[in-house]
Amino acid sequence: MKPKYKYLNSLVLQRSKGGFKRRRAPKNPELEEALFEWQQRMQAAAILVTGNLIQAIAIKLWNTMAYYQGQQQPSFLSGWVNNFKKRNRISRRKLHGEAGSANIEGAQERMQELRAIVNEYLN
Repeated sequence: MKPKYKYLNSLVLQRSKGGFKRRRAPKNPELEEALFEWQQRMQAAAILVTGNLIQAIAIKLWNTMAYYQGQQQPSFLSGWVNNFKKRNRISRRKLHGEAGSANIEGAQERMQELRAIVNEYLN
């Protein structure tokens, strides 16, 4: 390969509609790794994760991770959330079967009731 094309070896390229484009590395990889792990756990538990929830968890993680103490918190705006989703190939998928028909409204209160009942039997 000619020396003028050596830079292509170091770039991570991503296929797009118009050809190839460079995939940029995240500015805060530790945060994004922790956030992606959290998102995967929520997805495995069939919990709906919205952009606002991703923003809130990103802020919470930023404030609790020792790596970022003393650094200025970035503004986790909707553009950042969209880019995070693109970088990690996160998209919303329609749930089918029982998961798609589950009524999640009031589930938090019901879980608290069930925990109280279980605690009575454990004690």
